[in-house]
Amino acid sequence: MRYFGDFKQDDIEDPLIRKQYWHESFSDSAQALLKRVLKGKKRATYDAQLRAFALTLNFYSKRAYNYVRSTFNKALPHVKTISKWYSTVDASPGYMKEALVALKIKAAEASQENKRIFCSLVFDEMSIYNKIESDGRKTYGYVDLGTGSEADTGEEATEALVFMLVALNSHWKIPVGYFLINKLNASEKANILINCLEFVHNSGVEIVSITFDGCPTNFAVCNVLGANLKDHLDLKTYFPHPITGQNIYIFPDPCHMFKLVRNCFGTLKTIEDRDGRVIDWKFVEKLYYTQETEGLHLANKLRRRHLLWMREKMKVSLAVQTLSKSVADAIDFLNVDLKNPDFADSDATSTFCRIMNNMFDIFNSRNLKNKKEFEKPLSVFTEEKYFQFLEECEVYIKNLKYAGKLIIETQRKVGFMGMLINIKSIQLLYTKLVKEEKLLKFILTYKLSQDHIEIFFSAVRSKGGFNNNPTSRQFQAIMKRLLIHQEISGSENANAVALDNTSILHCSSASPQSNCDSAKRDSEVEISSISDDINLNRNIWHLTLYLEDVTAYIAGFIVKQLKKEVKCMHCLEVLETSDTISKLQVRKRYGVLVNASQYVITVCRVGENVFKEYLKKYGVLRSNLSKIHSIVINQVLQCLPKNTSSCFADHIYDDEPLSNHFIGLTKLILKKYINLRMHHEHAKKSDSHLRIRPKLTKTILFSHQ
Repeated sequence: MRYFGDFKQDDIEDPLIRKQYWHESFSDSAQALLKRVLKGKKRATYDAQLRAFALTLNFYSKRAYNYVRSTFNKALPHVKTISKWYSTVDASPGYMKEALVALKIKAAEASQENKRIFCSLVFDEMSIYNKIESDGRKTYGYVDLGTGSEADTGEEATEALVFMLVALNSHWKIPVGYFLINKLNASEKANILINCLEFVHNSGVEIVSITFDGCPTNFAVCNVLGANLKDHLDLKTYFPHPITGQNIYIFPDPCHMFKLVRNCFGTLKTIEDRDGRVIDWKFVEKLYYTQETEGLHLANKLRRRHLLWMREKMKVSLAVQTLSKSVADAIDFLNVDLKNPDFADSDATSTFCRIMNNMFDIFNSRNLKNKKEFEKPLSVFTEEKYFQFLEECEVYIKNLKYAGKLIIETQRKVGFMGMLINIKSIQLLYTKLVKEEKLLKFILTYKLSQDHIEIFFSAVRSKGGFNNNPTSRQFQAIMKRLLIHQEISGSENANAVALDNTSILHCSSASPQSNCDSAKRDSEVEISSISDDINLNRNIWHLTLYLEDVTAYIAGFIVKQLKKEVKCMHCLEVLETSDTISKLQVRKRYGVLVNASQYVITVCRVGENVFKEYLKKYGVLRSNLSKIHSIVINQVLQCLPKNTSSCFADHIYDDEPLSNHFIGLTKLILKKYINLRMHHEHAKKSDSHLRIRPKLTKTILFSHQ
């Protein structure tokens, strides 16, 4: 792409060059906006690109929209015009005619290419604010199933039931209808689902599956429609389409099922596998406390929030990060490699985490070119491996026990039963669409999840504004924008409005000047005094086997970063080795990892030693200290073993003694390492605070307030 500065004056005068520049430099929306500005008062109707831009900008922020409109000479439509555009769409509860028209267009386009559109129907409820309102013509807030508000019954709506289509062989999704409800039984919801299937059938788009969450009513709906989700020994995970008779396959949302499995494990604490081995939650807790005690983590995301999952049990990421491969690898590292007695007999727990992780990955494939073992799409290349693994998972789940009873026969069975249903359904769906009828080449299983409608709900909630309690960092960023920019106006509906033309004071964004000499002298005195306080015996190493191995693992990451910056070929050679020193790195080698040399590992280990001593005396959040890098680096250079520089050989004499490549590279390694450690310590500090916002937010939403 070329920009204005790339063109010569003669080129710009050429109409063909100008046209090329115009199309290469501006997006369709920008071109439409500038064309309308240039037309002046004689303007035609708004074209499609400008309409889309105006609607999107107005959705995100009305104040931003008004500012852009006034800046570009009112080239954008007035907000009343946008309101008229919205008024042409009937968004009343029920099935949307506009969605039907859009689906017919998609089906017609596919038909011209001799293709068919296959979709998954996703439905879920969203809690809404329980409030009765009236605009003088209509009353809002009562239950409405598409036949008009039922104000006479006096039953107020507490939820919005939304149906959304997600294309399996295309890249779009669309809500097709919604209903304002106050709890529905299985028969009532089944009738609405049948009506939705019939409504979509008129468009020519084919629904092959449905996805829902773990609400018991949803499972009962499927049983009403002809499926059998009660008996795990005789599962029937489909029901016939009300018009075509084709099978509609059932997928309880994999993310929701995964959360329910985590909830079951975290509540029961112990589960037995088919060999009688105990899957124990205490090993997850011990892993967290071991990492906190040692100060470094074993390349996993386990934090305090994961143990206090009850406060955020709706958050999928916490469940996935708890029952993950990285947690399984960390437990095995402590049990097998370090022989930690606290993790004896933990192999059943790590196996459970690894199986759940891989099964979740299979049902979360979203990229055709993914190279990870279980995150590739389901196709002829992965079919045999995936189905064999899923069959093993099916046997594994069916034999899990709690207190001597099969877990799929207890009250906590929903998550495990949902996974069994998904295993059965994906095998049948793949066999039909890919193997037998050859209508698809592969299936991206992420399209069968409920994330699409959850993201839609998030967009609905964000329209009203969120994050109304900024952090100090966010407050500082806001203040900078207020001071640097002049064109900031207050809300027209605020308590106070501007009565004159006084603008916010404009401040320069240039860097402030300081007395460098005095600042340097003060910092040198501070560094000297603190360095004297850190008395580290060079002959005594305080690092445990745990920390020695983890620092060697971190050293590999640092080498990977340095390879992008270091230009000296000899220095690049001393950074790497062919041998893997870290046992943790051996376990984590399911990608391309870099083996750090003994020189880099030694520097990182001494750096960790000095950094821990510094933390013990001063803490990482010391507000009056801005030279932590210099303090730690100076101390490390004094504590390094004498033979550390031997790998540089004669290369160390190619420069001045105090500025040779050994000193420079060592400082660069330490700078990277200290940055990582400081980031980790700040994250630990933030994690120590008890999070109440997520819990209170969900409490308010589910109370319909």
